[in-house]
Amino acid sequence: MVRMAFVTEVGSLMICILIGLITAGCMLSFQVADNWPTSEMTSRGTMTNFYCGIPIAFFSGLGVAVGILDSQTNSLVGVAISASLLPPAVNAGMLLVIETRPELRDGEWSTAAFISLGLTVMNIVVIIMASMFMFRLKEVRYI
Repeated sequence: MVRMAFVTEVGSLMICILIGLITAGCMLSFQVADNWPTSEMTSRGTMTNFYCGIPIAFFSGLGVAVGILDSQTNSLVGVAISASLLPPAVNAGMLLVIETRPELRDGEWSTAAFISLGLTVMNIVVIIMASMFMFRLKEVRYI
């Protein structure tokens, strides 16, 4: 199950990055891309945002575990997890495409893309660790 979950998670992450690549690639020729990268895009690629995401991911993981332990699979928890994982992953793909624009090619956006991707991976790892912590705290035994 762990292997299947890992493959599913990596596949889903790749799909999110691919969606960001395709979306940004298709939109580059339109006027909407003239203002790219926006402040929201750049803020997801900073180390400050990376560090601020750690406690958010931790408490999201606790929420997932409590939702599972109380047998109340709450869709709100799933929405909160998606809201913390999807935007930085898609943003990573978009920033990689923005880096290809000749007027913006300075390496800054690819660095921001990798920080944004790191934010996603960190969120995943911390959510798993926090949920395992809650399972251990509640003395849930493996089947």
